[in-house]
Amino acid sequence: MRLLILQTDSLQSIKATLQANDPQSAVSMERLRRLNPHLDLARLEPGAVLFLPDAPELAQPESRALDGGSFDELRTQIEQGLEQAAGRSKAGFEQLGADRTEVAGALKGAAVKRLIDSDAALRAQVEQATARFAADQRDAKEAASQIESMQKAAAAELAVLSKLLPG
Repeated sequence: MRLLILQTDSLQSIKATLQANDPQSAVSMERLRRLNPHLDLARLEPGAVLFLPDAPELAQPESRALDGGSFDELRTQIEQGLEQAAGRSKAGFEQLGADRTEVAGALKGAAVKRLIDSDAALRAQVEQATARFAADQRDAKEAASQIESMQKAAAAELAVLSKLLPG
């Protein structure tokens, strides 16, 4: 079995091979479907990770043989990428909270309160900004939750894929 991360040039080559009508290609197509339950082979996109059977008609020069090392490398890259995304999301969430606290503190001063109370347009802007802060915090919390879900889903999919590998 081989691993291929599709690029625009390899994408066209794979699509052309998959659309061939000879009997060996049909057998290879079925093997390809079984090896790639995570993909819709009719809609291959650049960046997709494709597992190729060791079939001559599907040989791709830029693919790598899948041994334990290359799959472990893929797993590590996926896990690290999601951990980094989670870290950036958490840092952004914390910064957003700090910014909100700082702005709220500035708005609590007696002079600022009087100014806001005396100007309807300014009061509306402060209310809009407060609502935007709250919405941003909800969005950041949802993003963190989605990243956590992606991490769990990726781990589950990688576990399934690892069972497909010889080994």
